[in-house]
Amino acid sequence: MVKQLVSAARYDDAQQVGALKQDLDRIAESLGGGPNVPLALRGIGTMIAMLTVGRLSGKADPRHLIQLGLILTSLSLWEITRFTTDTSGANFVRTGITQGLGLGSSSCRCRR
Repeated sequence: MVKQLVSAARYDDAQQVGALKQDLDRIAESLGGGPNVPLALRGIGTMIAMLTVGRLSGKADPRHLIQLGLILTSLSLWEITRFTTDTSGANFVRTGITQGLGLGSSSCRCRR
């Protein structure tokens, strides 16, 4: 019984993630970009964050860098929940880069 509930929850989560991706792709296309625009924005943010966090890892506490990354990721995901079809391109770009910065900061390999 528990295995069935877990598999049903995973299926439901997968459907929700797929629907969110389709919505983001639709918004990106309406702003004049293709479906790869969100990936490119996150990639730029991740690249900047990993370069910066790599240099800061010897000077700052790694826990604080990871905490900053989780806060940035949470903030960007909260902003994504407020997207509508009238969302401006600037909000879309800012949110994508913020999400990339958060993911890059929270997934760093920090030395202590």
